[in-house]
Amino acid sequence: MKKIRRRSQLPLTGQNLTRSQ
Repeated sequence: MKKIRRRSQLPLTGQNLTRSQ
């Protein structure tokens, strides 16, 4: 479960940054 959270947070933050800009 810890691995899924780390992998989900990486792409989530990346998409959020590109979406915000």
